[in-house]
Parts: sequence; C-alpha cells; structure tokens
Amino acid sequence: MASASTNATFRVFGRQISQSIQLVAALRNRGTPFFQLQQISELAFLRIYMAWEMLLEDSFTRFMCGASSLSGSRPRCYVKPRNIDHARELLIGPKLRYADWSDAQLVIERAELIFAGGKPFALPVRAALAELNDMRIIRNCIAHRSVHTRDKFNRLVQRRLGVARKLAPGVFLLTPSPAPPQTYLDFFSLYVSTAAQQIVQ
Repeated sequence: MASASTNATFRVFGRQISQSIQLVAALRNRGTPFFQLQQISELAFLRIYMAWEMLLEDSFTRFMCGASSLSGSRPRCYVKPRNIDHARELLIGPKLRYADWSDAQLVIERAELIFAGGKPFALPVRAALAELNDMRIIRNCIAHRSVHTRDKFNRLVQRRLGVARKLAPGVFLLTPSPAPPQTYLDFFSLYVSTAAQQIVQ
C-alpha cells in the first residue's frame, strides 16, 4: 500500500529540479562554451520535464491508495485500487503501456474523473496550463526534431520573445525570461515546482 504521505515523492522531485538547475549554473560559471551549455540545458530541461511527469504519476497513484498530503489531508478518490501497481494499471488502461502525463488538459480531466473536484491536481495544473503546454512544445522539439515540432516551437519563441527568430531549444532556454536574471529554464522549472508543491501540500 502507499506510504503515509507524498513527502518522499516531493523530495525526489525537488532534488531532480535543483540538480538540473545547479548543473547548468555551475557550468555557466565555469565558462563552458555556449554550444555545449545549450545542449546541457536541453538535457536539464528534459530531466525537469520527466521529474514533473513522474511526480504526477506517483502522486496520483499514492493518493488513489489513500496516501495523505504533506499537510495530512487525503483527497477523496472514486476508485479503490488494491495497491500502487493496481492504481497504475487503472491509470494506464488495458491496451496502453504508459499513461500520458504530457498533456496538461488530459491530466486535469483524469483528475476530475478519479478525484472529487479534481483535487488536488486540477487547480494547480489549470493555473499553469499555458506554461505546461509550452513546456510540452519545447520537450517535443528537443526529443523529436520534426518539421511540425520545429514550427510549433518557432511560434512559441515568437510569442514569448516578441520577434520571429529561429533558435535552438537550448538557446531559448538560456535566454533571459520576463523576470531577469532568470532564464527560461529557471522560469519553467519554477512553474512546475510551484504546481508540484500545491499538489502535494
């Protein structure tokens, strides 16, 4: 059965986020060549994105099994799985190999199907919906490199920066965000960290 709370889940998530951000910052301070830094920033972003997906799946399954939040509350769940593995099977379904956590709207709908009021997932994910959708576009552009993903990413860059520029994802992630001296890598990691804390709190 699930552990007493989602504390361990959140600790693992936080460690992965901070290690990824610290790695990029340390290499930048050492004067690492920019072309290497941009590649490392892409890998750091992918690790952050994967940490977010893992937090969602792990906290979903634990809450389904009756785990408490960090504050001690337990979300009201409409299903009663036998254990964590059974909860994961319920999320994935009979014909799929994994649950898709990259589609933020789907995460909201899944939460509303399984938990009363979609709590504690729907509200934090909905609040960060625009940023999570942009993170998915960046992730896809790094992982797939197709014409379609590149076009979507170019439109994201134009919308975020206000100019049409063809940038590599790593260059964009190292670009100062609207709240300097943060980069967009920092900006997006802050959004998922805030949403994650609201979910497990």
